[in-house]
Amino acid sequence: MKRIRTLAALAVGWTILALGSAGAETIKLKNGNELDGKVLERTDDVLVLQHENLGRLEIPTSQLALETSKPGMFGTGFLRDWERRLEVGVNGAQGNSDFFNVLGGLSLGFENDYHRWAIEARYRLNEKDGEKSAHSAFASVAKDWLHPGRLWFPFLETRYDYDEFQDWDHRLSGTAGVGYTFLDRKRFELLGRAGLGASRTWGSEDERIAPEALLGLEGDWAIAERQKLSFYTKLFLDLAETGEYRNLSGAAWVIALNDELSLKLGAENRYESRVEGDAERNDLRYVGSLLIGF
Repeated sequence: MKRIRTLAALAVGWTILALGSAGAETIKLKNGNELDGKVLERTDDVLVLQHENLGRLEIPTSQLALETSKPGMFGTGFLRDWERRLEVGVNGAQGNSDFFNVLGGLSLGFENDYHRWAIEARYRLNEKDGEKSAHSAFASVAKDWLHPGRLWFPFLETRYDYDEFQDWDHRLSGTAGVGYTFLDRKRFELLGRAGLGASRTWGSEDERIAPEALLGLEGDWAIAERQKLSFYTKLFLDLAETGEYRNLSGAAWVIALNDELSLKLGAENRYESRVEGDAERNDLRYVGSLLIGF
């Protein structure tokens, strides 16, 4: 339990650090001026802004620029300009067959000329005839430090995994390194990463700390106006035991149904060369869920 609390504290600390970039909402006007403050009300005709120095301002929507900052949560400045999505997937049956599957997740993303954040968490539970067939969760935080006009960038990422059906129960890993932008076009982006780090597993007889080297590739392709294909692969080479490695790969096709609701179809695969007991080296999982913006 003490280890769980420590991991939770680390996750909360990362999240607080990430959310520190969120501030008051910025309103852009057609004349090029910008106003920072708290949005009190939005209607089709007027936007009411509480400005620190100017007080309460009622701005006609006709004076607003077409492109404004993404508002914060629930009309506040919290997580302003962040992409925020909940992921939900549930199905089940009772009668001739008895099964229950649930998937829940959260993703937060932010990018400007100098910073790129990606925060994810997901929980999965599959049961059939009262017996669990899958029970896992993960949380990850990644940060890229960007420099306008440069293709290279440093990065730092950390991830916690829980899986009841692996030969370990918990894994905590962290990696630091450099990334490179191979392509950065309007509809296609391709990034590479290389770094060094370590992972710690526990919850089995083979509790260990492994120094690792990372090689990764990831990309986003805007297939159409409301469709995007994302993919990634990460190879972790064990530096303590020659020939041992693990791989995380995935791909997802996201179809936007409207501005706040999307359908996600994809697959994730985890491979580990070093396993014990009845655990399988390869673990392929299919994903079908709804993404809800908030």
